[in-house]
Amino acid sequence: TALIATSFGIVLMDIEKMEIKETYFIGAGGSSVNVLSVLEDDQNIYAGTTCCILQCPLSLNPSDYHNWTTLKSSPVGNYTSLCKFNNSLIAIYSQLNQESARDKDSVFYYKGGGWKNLNPTLASSYYSLENTTNTLLVSSNHYGLVYDTSFANTITLNSYWLFINPRDIIQTSDNTYWIADFLGGLIKYQGSKSDFLSPNGPGFPRAAVMASQGNTLWAVPG
Repeated sequence: TALIATSFGIVLMDIEKMEIKETYFIGAGGSSVNVLSVLEDDQNIYAGTTCCILQCPLSLNPSDYHNWTTLKSSPVGNYTSLCKFNNSLIAIYSQLNQESARDKDSVFYYKGGGWKNLNPTLASSYYSLENTTNTLLVSSNHYGLVYDTSFANTITLNSYWLFINPRDIIQTSDNTYWIADFLGGLIKYQGSKSDFLSPNGPGFPRAAVMASQGNTLWAVPG
């Protein structure tokens, strides 16, 4: 099964049967709430919404809105991505009414009963959080950031090509970074070498004119 964040709540989906098993309406009084991200660990389900982070213990029924509570001291705002790393909850956060602003986001981690800014000196638009056993990977519109278990920024991925705009990053056991870049597509980055992996076709989503000759198709963007 998979938990899916939606504009009205959380959907529990059976992946094998491709059918919806349950829908969780977790707002006040069982109302709809815009859920931007959802995460499950061995104790709780967390929902990042457009106002706060809600949580429900796995020991309780998530279909009952009474079992969802606001995570202690979470600032009011949008929580677009959630991740668990080194026993801490990590969240991409932006203030309310800042959805269209550039470089508006922060990355917070919850530890010791409070929230801390992962790197308060770096303002950016952050897109995703991924983790391995020993590293946290954060993607933004300026760079990719790699943190160790003490939350120290050990590597900054900012030279894999000219127009850097990573939207998601994963790391494999051989220290290869697979980067989904907004402009560059899928990039395999290891050491100082970058390999661009792209389908055999136009590098743009819209074609104004197309023409064929023999076994060749020509496309012009526009």
